[in-house]
Amino acid sequence: MSATATIFASLWISSPLSTDFSYYLDYYNLKFLDGWLWSYLIWFHNQCYTTLCPSETTRNTVVQKGIKNVGIWSRGIRL
Repeated sequence: MSATATIFASLWISSPLSTDFSYYLDYYNLKFLDGWLWSYLIWFHNQCYTTLCPSETTRNTVVQKGIKNVGIWSRGIRL
């Protein structure tokens, strides 16, 4: 493993997940991509230290799909 890869592997990276991608696939008649999309989202978010969702409903959905280490970020981003 390179020095750069070792540094990145030791970082605790959090990722937000608030967009309902499945809804948009359905809206644009691309529902056939839903399985591929969830496979990618599960792979991506399970690489992170934690995934943050805006509500308990969203959290329950993504945990049910297979994403691990999911928390709630109920207040969003303050600007």
